[in-house]
Amino acid sequence: MLIGLSFLISCEEEEKGPVLKQEDIQNPASIQSLNGTSFVLKQENQDEDMTTFTWNEAQFGIELPVTYTLQITPEGSGFETRVADVISTSNDSISVTQGEMNNKLFLTLGMLPGESHSVDIRVRGIVSEKVDTVYSEATTLSITPYQVMYPMLFMPGDYQGWAASDSSTVLYSPKDNGVYSGYLYFEDALPDDPDFITGFKLLKVPGWEADNTIGDPEGSGTSGTLQIGNWGGNNIMVSGDPGYYYVKADLNNKTYEYFKTEWSLIGAAVGGWGDGDDVFMNYQQDQGVWTVTTDLAAGEMKFRANGSWDYIDYGDNDGNGTVEQGGANIVVEEAGTYEVTLNLSNPPYRYTLEMQ
Repeated sequence: MLIGLSFLISCEEEEKGPVLKQEDIQNPASIQSLNGTSFVLKQENQDEDMTTFTWNEAQFGIELPVTYTLQITPEGSGFETRVADVISTSNDSISVTQGEMNNKLFLTLGMLPGESHSVDIRVRGIVSEKVDTVYSEATTLSITPYQVMYPMLFMPGDYQGWAASDSSTVLYSPKDNGVYSGYLYFEDALPDDPDFITGFKLLKVPGWEADNTIGDPEGSGTSGTLQIGNWGGNNIMVSGDPGYYYVKADLNNKTYEYFKTEWSLIGAAVGGWGDGDDVFMNYQQDQGVWTVTTDLAAGEMKFRANGSWDYIDYGDNDGNGTVEQGGANIVVEEAGTYEVTLNLSNPPYRYTLEMQ
């Protein structure tokens, strides 16, 4: 009986698996073999591999499935604010195409195209919420992104000499959804006409073709309705004073709109969120940007047009130096005198805050 009882007790004991111990966790080894490497990305090579990243797997003392993610951030930022997840894998290496990397640098991090940027890149390893996330040391690379060519409508008119192929006077459709918009500076190209400062048409291609020309079906050129094809009908006519205009063309609904804009800062960082609290910026026509040097308090702010919430306001959803319409408030971490720049020349629209 004693022998049988001891056998029964031994059968009821639970079998325990391997135990994860904190001291057994080892971060993935850094990808130092690429340290200091320079890359120049090109749109025509967007489907080609930029490079392959390889690392030693993280160790946990037991076998666990790990998801590795390449993360990239401006050099020296410590992966604290402007961080982009590039690509993920369960393996110990992964290839990244030029297009994939460019999207993260240009679209997510807002890095200017055609310029070399020093970036830190690391590997993050995740098992589950119950296990500490592991990271490799950062590796520093130099990468030059390219300008993503969004779908465009060319916009020749009196204001620029009716140059059909001028790629500096275009509207963009970042979402490729048939809705185009952009900002252009209109001088008074029709000084003898008291009602209008310029007329323009829209082109789907950089040249005059009957089916690809867009204008206004009414002779006044002020209907707000688009005629697509048949040479676009009549010129779209812009009334008002010379200045910096927002123009929008919706090819789906065949409508257009425009209005003059003046840009300002608004928010606690400049003294308040109410009407009259705006700090207005100055347009630098030679550079195509809005600037102002002003004192900012630690706090939040946004950019808005015409000192009103009735038009357009821009914030920063990702803290990456690019703005989105209706985006999150921009945080000013430290009080001081700043030169603030807003660039609406082409998407993604971007801004800088430089302490003086």
